[in-house]
Amino acid sequence: MSTELSVWVAAILSLAMFSFLYRENAVYRVAEHVMVGVGTGVTVLLALYFVLIPVVWKGITAPKDATSAAWTILFTLLGVLFMAPFVPRLGWLARIPCGIAIGYAAGQTLPAAIQARLFPQALSTIQGVGDAGSAWAVINALVVLVGTTSVLVYFMMTVRRGAALNAVSRVGVVFLMLGFGAVYGNMVISRFTILIGRLQFLFGEWFHILPT
Repeated sequence: MSTELSVWVAAILSLAMFSFLYRENAVYRVAEHVMVGVGTGVTVLLALYFVLIPVVWKGITAPKDATSAAWTILFTLLGVLFMAPFVPRLGWLARIPCGIAIGYAAGQTLPAAIQARLFPQALSTIQGVGDAGSAWAVINALVVLVGTTSVLVYFMMTVRRGAALNAVSRVGVVFLMLGFGAVYGNMVISRFTILIGRLQFLFGEWFHILPT
């Protein structure tokens, strides 16, 4: 067995997490709280050393100019307003930075998503039919074209739906279910990959049973 303290700590925490497979218990809850606490502590340290000190503190105490200092103070105050819900009477103040953050993110993300995802995907979907060489490639391109079009039609909420649009929407639902199933299957496989990695750690680095 391993003689390293870090390996023993990691192994014990892994076994504590696996104990949830039997039922929820105190050992699992302790390990869960330890992992949440460690994650929170790391996040706080990252925020301190990569945001608060280099951006906020230096931006106020040693700014490039008065405009830079003013912007730093303004956004720091907006960030502080996120803590307003801890004071019940001032909880409504948190809506101000939330609204600004959501509006800014939507304004930045929506045009970029349209230019980087929607237009290129639509163009490649249409070009795929013409550029396909073999019969299977043509069939694959047609399936992608029908799936993309029917899914987009399913999400058209501003057009009055008739029999034709309803039929296309039902085809879109089928493609959506296939897509969700593929995503779920991929998620399950990724979880098995994590499980195999933990078992390799336990039987390899901890017990030294597996060959290196």
